[in-house]
Amino acid sequence: MSASPADPSLDAADLRLIDELRDDARQPLSRLAATLGLAASTVHARISRLVSRGVIRRFTIDVDPGALGYRTEALVSVRIRPGARAADPLRRGSCAPTPMSPSTSMSPVRRTS
Repeated sequence: MSASPADPSLDAADLRLIDELRDDARQPLSRLAATLGLAASTVHARISRLVSRGVIRRFTIDVDPGALGYRTEALVSVRIRPGARAADPLRRGSCAPTPMSPSTSMSPVRRTS
């Protein structure tokens, strides 16, 4: 999957590097370099530059919830009635908001019983 850059300073090699890292972010620099036809030091410098510019925000893992003992997954949707936001205590400042990230809100729940 090749991206079209919103940032014109990203060149074809950057986009190929990002695609390779999407496929396997753990592959060694030597393999990335061989695949891209670049020196390992160049690949390292490009990755560092992409990280420092915020193009690459993090390196992460994809964990199988079942392997960790999670047997139940739930997707919860909340629909707010029209006009209900005006009555929301968080919007009136009566209590502090609790930040939630997409990863938190979509995490599997482990049954304890």
